Amino acid sequence: MLYHNHDFEFDTIDGETIFDRLYATLDEKELNPQIDTCWVHYGGYNPSEYIKKYANRLGVLHLKDFSCKALGGGPAYALIDGDGKETAKPTKEDNEFKFQPLGMGRQDFKAILEAADESCVHTLIVEQDASLDRPPMEAVAISRKYLKDTFGI
Repeated sequence: MLYHNHDFEFDTIDGETIFDRLYATLDEKELNPQIDTCWVHYGGYNPSEYIKKYANRLGVLHLKDFSCKALGGGPAYALIDGDGKETAKPTKEDNEFKFQPLGMGRQDFKAILEAADESCVHTLIVEQDASLDRPPMEAVAISRKYLKDTFGI
């Protein structure tokens, strides 16, 4: 089974991220990460370091770019508390969070792809989520061209 992370798994409990705590408690035969590089970075961590940290458990990697005012600036979507109510944390609008085509945001894809190669990642998924500034297929074409022209993939 694979688990796809979001930014809230990079909140900490007793100095340890929820993400790290999750994988420390479960054997790799039970659960492996499907790291989403956008959410790792937005959560305030270096995606390349997380790729290397989980190299022995990581086969599938999500490439996603974004822009925002501040890393770790609060959820980019509504979260639900224990009573089923939306939390009052800052919103993506407060942080000017936007998904971007690859190469148009904050991500260092050269470092991410090098870490993926060193870690024997076998599947890369380009994930756009939402495209607010252009038609979705145009965003896909921009991401594809960026990967091909910049990295030859």
